[in-house]
Formats: sequence, C-alpha cells, structure tokens
Amino acid sequence: MQISVSGKNMDMGDAFQEHAQTSLKAVVEKYFANAISGHVTLEMADSSFIVKTRVVLSRRIELEATGKAFEAHAALDAAIEHAEKRLRRHKRRLKN
Repeated sequence: MQISVSGKNMDMGDAFQEHAQTSLKAVVEKYFANAISGHVTLEMADSSFIVKTRVVLSRRIELEATGKAFEAHAALDAAIEHAEKRLRRHKRRLKN
C-alpha cells in the first residue's frame, strides 16, 4: 500500500511523516491486507492541528477519518483511532 503524507500550508518533520506512514499502514493492514493507497494531510486551524486521513480500500470504497488536537502527533493518533474504528465496523458488516 502506498501512503503519502502532506502538510497544508506548512512543513512537517520526518518524524511525523514516519509516524503517520507506519501507524496508518499497521491499522489498515490489520483489517484489509489489499488496500490500494492512503493519504494523510496535516493542517493548522486556529491554535490546533487537524489531521485528515483517506484510505482507498478498493475501486469503489474510500474511508475518511479526522482527528483534532493541540499537538500534531496527538491529532494523528486521534485520526488513526477513528479510522481503525471505522475499518473494524466495515469489516464486521462485510462478514455479516
């Protein structure tokens, strides 16, 4: 799975990019081993950070999740947690 990380009107460090790629890849591969791609966007709004994740599971199914916090890594963790919850629910619906 190919994952791209970008910042909206801001630069981000290598540590954030590595953390975003590894954590998103781990969560997605836990539920869907053949996902196509993923994208993580970091932006600053007022005094907090917003992280938006987008994962393409198949040609027709895309999953989006958002996290907001006062620190970039905390916002990323919130978005990853939200994405994991949505992936788990989607997988359960497919099984039933």
